[in-house]
Amino acid sequence: MGQITIEVPQKIKRSYRITDRDFVQKLLSDLEKSDSTKAMSAEDITDVREAKKARAEYLKTGESSTVAELREEFGL
Repeated sequence: MGQITIEVPQKIKRSYRITDRDFVQKLLSDLEKSDSTKAMSAEDITDVREAKKARAEYLKTGESSTVAELREEFGL
């Protein structure tokens, strides 16, 4: 069973369980074709790209850092 998280600008909390595979494929296709990514700023797109790279690196190495370690590393 998979899971998708969608963040919206309202305070809404809902959960759905979809068991129809064809419906899921259409839903995912429609979401990916939506204009929502066009509303993202260049900075947001860069952040998403960097987050994907960081996640891939974590999955590859299994190494992670705490916030305290990152603050120390970057002098924050």
